[in-house]
Amino acid sequence: MECDKAKKQEESYMASAGVMLAFLIFAFCAVAMLLYSAAFCQKISQSGEQAWERRTCGQYLEWKIQQMDEAGCISTGTLGGEDALVLTESIEGEDYSTWIYCSSGWMREYFAESSGTPDPDAGTEILEANQMHISQDGNLLTIKADLSDGTQVCADICMHSGGEERE
Repeated sequence: MECDKAKKQEESYMASAGVMLAFLIFAFCAVAMLLYSAAFCQKISQSGEQAWERRTCGQYLEWKIQQMDEAGCISTGTLGGEDALVLTESIEGEDYSTWIYCSSGWMREYFAESSGTPDPDAGTEILEANQMHISQDGNLLTIKADLSDGTQVCADICMHSGGEERE
């Protein structure tokens, strides 16, 4: 009888050990899956953020140029040794310029009277970008911006106003 009791107790321990082993395997798999899912979600989030920055940069530049697409209102220049886009408009008889340029790791926008050149660090920060290259070939304006994550945004924008001067 004692032998049967010892045998049953041993079988009970073995069954408990089997259940515990199955639980530990399940817990390990659950934790591994959570860690994998978190890393995967973080990758997707970073990828989405980078894509958003690229789209936003290109769309912002295109929108600003289309908004000011009148003869003589769009020109290129330099500010702090870097390329700049200069958009000029007349408000109540006064000329104002919007400068779009890169300085101190940011694409910036500066709006003021056209009489002077702004301080490169004075503009409003728009997007993290290291550098911007601007070239114009007739009606085609090509802007390449080097973003802080190492990607490059290229926007080819056709101006409808041509190269005539504003009256």
